Amino acid sequence: MEIPEIRASLLGKPTRRVEIDILEDDYQAMLGLFAERGLTEDEGLRLALFTGLVELRRQGEGAEDEESLVKQLNRLESAYVGMKHKAYLLALDNERMELARNGWEVELRALRHMVAQLRGDAAPPAVKAPPPEPAGRPDDWELEAPANLMDDQPADGGGKSLWQRIIGR
Repeated sequence: MEIPEIRASLLGKPTRRVEIDILEDDYQAMLGLFAERGLTEDEGLRLALFTGLVELRRQGEGAEDEESLVKQLNRLESAYVGMKHKAYLLALDNERMELARNGWEVELRALRHMVAQLRGDAAPPAVKAPPPEPAGRPDDWELEAPANLMDDQPADGGGKSLWQRIIGR
């Protein structure tokens, strides 16, 4: 069997051999490009030819007319809006996870401190001691009740005000 007959039997369609003349410098540049991409000479030439055909078809379809550009712009803008919304949602999720992580770290430190107290050990090094109280504060110091919380005392004087119930007296 001849090569054209083999091609026709393998592909199911007849083939044609194309020969063209090009400058030697252009040919060597093409071979260098094909070698960079790991293509053989035949593969590279076919790829270049078919890529060129696709580009010629695209240009021939009038892809540069105003209507198609407006459609493309609308499609890209809607994709941008979707990505922007997704980024906003991801930022919110990230913030929530950060807050949750901070809460878990605080709870973990408190639980470690509680375990150390229950075991009778000294506080673990990860737990910091509370800051010292400022000097000059008397031992029996406490906040004064706001005036509006003292107004709800019962008339008979036997009950507790809201402020007293809040502070546990």
